Amino acid sequence: MKRIVTAALMLWMLFAVLSGCAPVGNDACEPEVTPSGEASTDPEPTPSETAIFEPTAPTSEAKDYYELKAEFERIIELAYAEEPRAPWGHADEIRTIFEEMLNYRQSVDDYNESMDIDENRYMGWINVWPVFTDGETNYRILEVYVHGYVDFRVYMYIQIYDETSIESHCIYMFMSEFAGIAYCDFRQESNKTYLIIIKRQTYPEYISNYFLVNYEISGKEVRNYNTLKEEFTNSIWTVSKDVYDDYFQVTRIEVDSMINKPSKHGEYSQWSFEDNILTITLDNEAKDEISLLFKDGFWEVVGSK
Repeated sequence: MKRIVTAALMLWMLFAVLSGCAPVGNDACEPEVTPSGEASTDPEPTPSETAIFEPTAPTSEAKDYYELKAEFERIIELAYAEEPRAPWGHADEIRTIFEEMLNYRQSVDDYNESMDIDENRYMGWINVWPVFTDGETNYRILEVYVHGYVDFRVYMYIQIYDETSIESHCIYMFMSEFAGIAYCDFRQESNKTYLIIIKRQTYPEYISNYFLVNYEISGKEVRNYNTLKEEFTNSIWTVSKDVYDDYFQVTRIEVDSMINKPSKHGEYSQWSFEDNILTITLDNEAKDEISLLFKDGFWEVVGSK
C-alpha cells in the first residue's frame, strides 16, 4: 500500500512539473489578477497576434473650421518667429490648411472682405475678389500669399457654393515677386460663364509681358482650355499659346513685346480692358500697342501698331 501511495505521489509531482504548476509557496497555480481585481483568463498573445500601433500625427480631417483657422494663424506666427529660415518656411502647411478652410461654410462669411494678414511680413496676406452669381451658384476668387524666405508664391482659388454645398479648387499659381494680377473677373457670353485672369509681369526686364489665363465654368465644373484663336507675330509683338506645369497644368496666352526699354518713369507698358478688348500700349516714343478681343470664350488679335 505504501508503494502505491508513493507511486501516486511521484506521478502527481511529475504531472505538476510538466503542466507548469509546480507547488511554489502559497501562489502555486493562482490565476493572474489584473489591477481591477478580476482574474484574467486570456492567453498571452503570440508575436503574430500582437498589435503594433504606429504613432501618427493628428490630421486636420477631425478638426472643425475654427480649429483650422486657429492653426492657420498659429503657423503664420510661427513662420514669422523663425526668420531667417529655409526658402519655403511653412508655405506648404499654410496652403494645405487654407484649402481645407475654404471647404467650410464659415469661410464664406470670414472672407467677404479682404483679410489682411500682414503684407509687410514674409507670409503675406489673403485677397478676396467680388462674388459672381449665375442665379443659382456663387463663385469667388481668393488669393493667398504664402511667402517663403526667398520665393513669394501666390495661389489663386475658386470657391463655388450654393445653399446646400461648398467646394473650392486651386486654379493658378505664380511668383509674386515677378508678377501681379492686373485683372480677374467673371463674364457671361452666349449663356456661358468664363473666368478671365490677366497677369502682368512686373520684373523690370519683362514688364511688357502679359499672360491670359481663362476658364469656362459650367455649374461646379471648371475647365481651363486654349483660348487663342490664332497666333500672331510681327516686329514688335508676339502672341502665342503657352502651356506650363507647376503643380498642375495650365494653358495660357503669352503676349510679349520685343521692345523692353524703360522710360524715365520706370514704366514699360500700360493696359486697359474695356468692351471685351484688351489693349496694351508700350511706353515708348511710338506708343506701340496691340489689341485683343475676347468673344465667345476666345481671344483674337484685332489690331496692332
